Amino acid sequence: MKAQRRRRLRQIARRWIRLRQLVQYLALALFLYLFVSTAQEGGSPIPVNLFSRLDPLLALSSMLATRRVILAFAPALVLTLATLALGRFWCGWLCPLGTILDLFGPLKRDLPQWLRQAKHFLLFIVLFAALLANLTLIFLDPITIFLRALAGVIYPGIKSALEEGSQLPIQPILILPFVVILALNLVVKRFWCRYLCPLGALLGLVSKVAWIKRRVSEDCVNCRLCPPVCPMGAIDEEDYTSDPGECIQCMNCLAPCPVGAIKFVRKPGVSWGYEYDPSRRQLLASLATGVVGVGLLRTGLLRRKIPHLLRPPGARPEAEFLAKCVRCGQCIKVCPNSALRPTLLEAGWEGIWTPMLVPRHGFCDYSCNACGQVCPSGAIPPLPLGEKREAVIGTAHVDQDRCTSCLMCRDMCPVGAIEVVEAEKEGVMLRFPQVVPDLCIGCGTCEYICPVEGEAAIRVYAPGILSG
Repeated sequence: MKAQRRRRLRQIARRWIRLRQLVQYLALALFLYLFVSTAQEGGSPIPVNLFSRLDPLLALSSMLATRRVILAFAPALVLTLATLALGRFWCGWLCPLGTILDLFGPLKRDLPQWLRQAKHFLLFIVLFAALLANLTLIFLDPITIFLRALAGVIYPGIKSALEEGSQLPIQPILILPFVVILALNLVVKRFWCRYLCPLGALLGLVSKVAWIKRRVSEDCVNCRLCPPVCPMGAIDEEDYTSDPGECIQCMNCLAPCPVGAIKFVRKPGVSWGYEYDPSRRQLLASLATGVVGVGLLRTGLLRRKIPHLLRPPGARPEAEFLAKCVRCGQCIKVCPNSALRPTLLEAGWEGIWTPMLVPRHGFCDYSCNACGQVCPSGAIPPLPLGEKREAVIGTAHVDQDRCTSCLMCRDMCPVGAIEVVEAEKEGVMLRFPQVVPDLCIGCGTCEYICPVEGEAAIRVYAPGILSG
């Protein structure tokens, strides 16, 4: 009878593991489908930014930075409540980056447990900085890391290879964090999830009070079979218990247990006291680091101040934009003309990897408002097309010394903001384009189509630059 019971328990365990794997791959497939569906026409019945809106770290940090409730992040509240009930299941069942990391890497526990403190340290720095209206380190969020890698390198690279004539810009810098995470997975499986992920840290803290937790009964025979199969290295090798803040509910430990001593059951209460749990000292160190870091970022150190820093339509003022932008790269991917590019130091360290419009590479399409529709935080407002067409991105200005008088800019301007004037050049009267500032919206069409080699003869300047 005991042998039959053990076989039945193992069969049930294997079914749970197969179910979890199926859900993982379906979630990854949905994530990739929604990314590909991020298009100007809105090619999905499901919100294409669903995974960003499910992300509690993006939600909490954005709302702290802006001092207001962002209703678009309501799904994150649902995920948080589910975590309170089920534990840190997001990381083991739904996270698309976690699914990739589950595919390879050695299972071992030879790294010290106190290293797990690092992810809490990063989490608190992100949140304390957000209290100061700074979201620079939100680029460490796993959903945004994966999205940026897809938007900047993987998707345009695949599309350029498969579609003849497709020349989408590849921006290698955007894939760097993703590559680092994959490399760390070669050290130990889910290195990122164990030691560095700030979203995992947040969900782990919530899971400390979760209703459903892993429990080891008195039937345990000390077979030592469960610790080696845990992808998080979360099972204690002496009593085989685990911290619910580190357990990702993957259920891998169920199958090897010969007596069915491991169960996931109702276990109310707070689980605290592990050597890597956040301490008062760590909170104070995080607070100090966040305050000092934000102060340094705002000094303008290493900032390349440029008059052509153009933001997407409606994304103003700059301070508010920086307090909302989560650096996910979805606006960059959806831009039909590849006009949006990530900043490096053009906006200073505080604005790294936020989107900027580069008209020489592409113009803001007059018939498109997609960037605002896919932005999960409202950094780019979801303007109706009529309002977007009136949103001022910047103001164009003609350099007559470089202008060839071709008047292509006048002919292509979608709002009729360019008139013709006569002026003398090298002793000859010529007709030149001249911008009417009150009509110009700074879409960059004129700069994009200007045939002058190198820097265009007509350029778009950021709002306030010309008047200043």
